[in-house]
Amino acid sequence: PLTLSEGEEIVIAGEAGNQTAPYVSVSQNGSYLIAWEDTRSGGTSDIYMQEMNASGAVFDIGGIPVCSADFDQKNPGTALYSEIDNAYLLFWEDLRSSGKEFLWNIYTQSISLSATPTIVVDYLEAWNIVSLPLSVSDPSQSAAFPNSVNGTLYGFDGSYYNASELTAGHGYWLYFESADANLFAGTNIDNVTLTLIEGWNLMGTISEEVAVGNIIDPSGIIVEGTIYGFSGSYENASVLSPGKGYWINASSPGEITLSNSANSKIV
Repeated sequence: PLTLSEGEEIVIAGEAGNQTAPYVSVSQNGSYLIAWEDTRSGGTSDIYMQEMNASGAVFDIGGIPVCSADFDQKNPGTALYSEIDNAYLLFWEDLRSSGKEFLWNIYTQSISLSATPTIVVDYLEAWNIVSLPLSVSDPSQSAAFPNSVNGTLYGFDGSYYNASELTAGHGYWLYFESADANLFAGTNIDNVTLTLIEGWNLMGTISEEVAVGNIIDPSGIIVEGTIYGFSGSYENASVLSPGKGYWINASSPGEITLSNSANSKIV
């Protein structure tokens, strides 16, 4: 059956001119390599590419120009050629050598992707509810959030406590003196099981968006309509976003699970 994930549509490239003939492949690090024809520079088409991770974060807004030679470059494709280096061949049809219709050549370019997934998360000036969108080598506040105010990381386990490190799946209050686009590098968090206390809890999430309706709650402990995010004020959440934290109310102690394998719906 056809499955559609929850969440907003993602703009890969919305520049001037036309972006057409997309070609998508999945890399070894779990990200997506997208190549397309692009006429943003004028009447002829160039080749652009973009990398997007599983959570929908794009690595270069608008894409990277791979080839902008004279005349048209069309019909891009990719193929893996080095598993060790996570390297790919990006190939396309190219009219540059003659400029005459129907006299096409084939060109290729080597593309190496990062072996480490990265995610960029935007945070507001002042207080935010945060979580780890990736499993990182150093989960301390100073390493994971270098632009935050030291000593302002607070967890909640029935009462607030000052924390120095973050645990995957947990939510925390954290203060920023100015708005920040925080870069995380690590490994994907595909699933996490959280132990909730009765009443209010601060929770995080995994490395891709999770629809609230897809949270695995075998004992039915989540009080309906009580998951709240914070963007300067509280707002009822329908989707959990990587790197953000949420309040959740449980009717009794128990466990819930967030999983990318459950994050889809049948249509």
